[in-house]
Amino acid sequence: MLLPDKDRKHDYSVLILLYRKDSPEYFKAAIDSMINQTIPPEEILVAVDGPIGEDLQRVLDGYREEYGDLFTIQHYKENRGQGRTLRDALPLCRNEFIARMDSDDYSVPERMEKEFAVFEKHPELSGVGSNVDEFEGEITNVISHVIMPETPEEVVKFARRRCPFRQSTFLVKKSAVMAAGNYRDVYRYEDYDLVVRILQNMRNGGGGYTTYRKFSRICGSARTTTGGAEDFV
Repeated sequence: MLLPDKDRKHDYSVLILLYRKDSPEYFKAAIDSMINQTIPPEEILVAVDGPIGEDLQRVLDGYREEYGDLFTIQHYKENRGQGRTLRDALPLCRNEFIARMDSDDYSVPERMEKEFAVFEKHPELSGVGSNVDEFEGEITNVISHVIMPETPEEVVKFARRRCPFRQSTFLVKKSAVMAAGNYRDVYRYEDYDLVVRILQNMRNGGGGYTTYRKFSRICGSARTTTGGAEDFV
């Protein structure tokens, strides 16, 4: 098992967006899944895109009270959309490695351990992702396994048709994202737009490190199989 080193080489920030229509229950499950990583985060930055309700605010306040400086809460007064919010929030992350997370998804406890292992093997990479399990209702109710392209060559080929990464699997280098021009305000294609500018140095590490709540998503699906989670390698 990888553990945080004394030289802090595995320090990372989690970047997650929150807005008024998000579910407090799903948001809490997403945050808890990152807190409980085998390599825990050094920072969780929650970018709040506009006003939120009392229930979501109560969840945020609870985390700040319990975990203190682990949480950075960046409030934006108006709802500005994902692209602008990510563009402004990402530079505020205090670590070079940034793990993206959606407010309705769940990361398995070994996600960061396994993604850092890919960086250990390929330090030249700008970012890594993984395959995903899609679920409905309970996290254990896996209904499909999405196989993403793995090698940089496969990623580039796949990107000609659709996004070769799921954003909740991203572990990226902040310096690489900033050098590529950061996120841009491209409605509904923010992640795809970023990926095509850095994909020459990205790969998916295989495995199912993140589970996706089953909704329609702009990146679409790669090769999908059905069956229990034990069938997924």
